Amino acid sequence: MAKFTNLKEHRMRLGLSQVEVAKRAYISQVYYCRIENGKSIPSKEVAESIIKVLGVPMEWLRPQTPTL
Repeated sequence: MAKFTNLKEHRMRLGLSQVEVAKRAYISQVYYCRIENGKSIPSKEVAESIIKVLGVPMEWLRPQTPTL
């Protein structure tokens, strides 16, 4: 799975920790970390919570298919 590096970079620009984002999105920090590192793909509901917290487009949380 691809990492959501844009999420991490944007979160850091906002000065938020993973714990803060997770609390505001009502998920665990471990789960948020897995999403940010590309080890988990969030459900639509979780993705919507994260984009509200970070103010990013939904596309940032959709799995990317590799292009040939």
